[in-house]
Amino acid sequence: MKRITLITFVLSVGLLFTSCSEKSENEMNQMQEQAEESTNEAMNSMEEEMESLQNEFMENVDEQREALNEEIDEIEAAIEEQSEELEPEVEKRWNDLKDQQSELEETYEEVESGTIENFEAFKRDFQEQLNSLEENIAELKKDLGIEDSES
Repeated sequence: MKRITLITFVLSVGLLFTSCSEKSENEMNQMQEQAEESTNEAMNSMEEEMESLQNEFMENVDEQREALNEEIDEIEAAIEEQSEELEPEVEKRWNDLKDQQSELEETYEEVESGTIENFEAFKRDFQEQLNSLEENIAELKKDLGIEDSES
């Protein structure tokens, strides 16, 4: 009788541990699935936010490019109106300005085509290019006696 009681007790304890370990395993699987879902939701949210920031930046860049192109057109018209030949230094600066504009356009096209991998580095570099172009336009307009349209 003691043996039967002992065997029954051992079997009961074994069944108890087995059922507890299955329950724990199920709970672990559920927790893992919830963690994966949370991670995926967070990643999707981050991607959406990054895309929103990129779109906002690109809209701002479009406005700046349009304004710069108008100023460059204004400079070009002023140069064409001048009856005398440009001073060599001014002509060199004008050509440099057009080269800068071309580089900026190439960089912009890279972004539009989606070939930029590190958007933050691009954003910083592109903004530096824009600022440099703006400064050079302002200097050239001043040297040519063109009034700033913002004044």
